[in-house]
Amino acid sequence: MLAWLEEHAPASRATLGGPATQEEIRSTEARLGVEFPVQLREFLQINNGHPHPDDPQALVGDDCHYVLPCAHELLNLSLMEKNYDHQRWAWNNQGDGVVWDQHWIPFASDEDGMCGMFIDVRTGEVGKWGDYGELEPAVFPSLAAFFVGEFEEMNSSHGIQTATFRNGFVSWID
Repeated sequence: MLAWLEEHAPASRATLGGPATQEEIRSTEARLGVEFPVQLREFLQINNGHPHPDDPQALVGDDCHYVLPCAHELLNLSLMEKNYDHQRWAWNNQGDGVVWDQHWIPFASDEDGMCGMFIDVRTGEVGKWGDYGELEPAVFPSLAAFFVGEFEEMNSSHGIQTATFRNGFVSWID
């Protein structure tokens, strides 16, 4: 997907950060008490999501140019941790018995953390959470399948949203 962005939306690709180091990944895993699946680890070694915002309360990067549909931005390691803490607190305190599993690591989110995508570190499956309290633990069998689905969405006019390209940026239209 990143190579495709380089070719079709280089300005959007440029908003993403560089690779995470092995030490940064290990440090985040230690703080979260998990071990990332190989696919997430490999992706982070290529791209560590959107750079960290100046706002300590932000759950996604500042001045985002969303590369994924549904106004989702790829999270860097720091923002994964923030989203993880936010989701665990929010879901575990809503009182309806639905809880955020400690093995679900957010890797893409909208600007307020109300919806996004997570990877289950035990299985490698990708799930999603939504604005209205919905949780779907196994939407894609892997991170690779998720990115293939997003790539197909970018190349299709039949998806949830249609990708258009202006000034080197990908833009999503409902």
